Amino acid sequence: MELPVLPDHPNFNTETIVRALKKANSETCAQSAERTELRCATAHIASALPDIWDANIAFDIHLPEGMTVEDVYDEITHHYSDHHALCITWVPNDLECVSPLSEFFTSGMFECEPSLVMLLTHATTPNHLRDDLQIVPARAMRREYGRLHHIAHTHQWGETSAEQMVEYQLNALDDTQLDCFIARLDKKVVASAGIYSVGEIGVIYEVVTHPEYRRLGIMKTLLGHLIRHAARCQFKSIALETTPDNEAAIRLYESFGFEKLTEFPVYRHVENKKNSSSS
Repeated sequence: MELPVLPDHPNFNTETIVRALKKANSETCAQSAERTELRCATAHIASALPDIWDANIAFDIHLPEGMTVEDVYDEITHHYSDHHALCITWVPNDLECVSPLSEFFTSGMFECEPSLVMLLTHATTPNHLRDDLQIVPARAMRREYGRLHHIAHTHQWGETSAEQMVEYQLNALDDTQLDCFIARLDKKVVASAGIYSVGEIGVIYEVVTHPEYRRLGIMKTLLGHLIRHAARCQFKSIALETTPDNEAAIRLYESFGFEKLTEFPVYRHVENKKNSSSS
């Protein structure tokens, strides 16, 4: 099976790719959260989903003229407090948080969990793709899609967090910019992955495999389908994010022609994080 070669893409710079990733995260988050533009950030609050770190998140944190870092912190925390919520995840607007914000975020109040950005630079065909999977749009099988996420996240985070994650992911399916697919094996849903449209950039979204069906080539086959879909949609670039220490995922993405592009900082508020358990 040959993967179609994506069209020659313009030279999107690194900042453009990172902003596309953040926009995809923000837009899917907005399906579950109330979004408010503050002077120093874009705040998302999902008080009904307190365990979901990325549903209670502030994007594009910056230092406006006339504000101190303490003002920024106070404005964000007070806004969440007014809505009986906690801002768990804090995402600066730059690739590297510049001083004095950088000093504030590294002062001990936050933990940095960097996000690795990867970009598809050349489409290749990995070996050993399966031909026994049925791949269908997730919207056509919402209940099964939710059940997959419940199983996967219960395995990782526990029952309460999994129930909230199911609601979060089902809400995300309502975003028309997201094309999400599920893979079925012997009539059982075993994996899901999607791609979010940000202009001419496609952002890979929420790659999940059933815990009992990992390392069987299922996600490799599903990603092959997803990249063919992206090629038909004429995306000029495809990007994704993962954690820098997820070596298995990085190897999988590299087998398709993704290369490491950059990292950007994501911060978790230490005290808030203690009260939550998943993202």
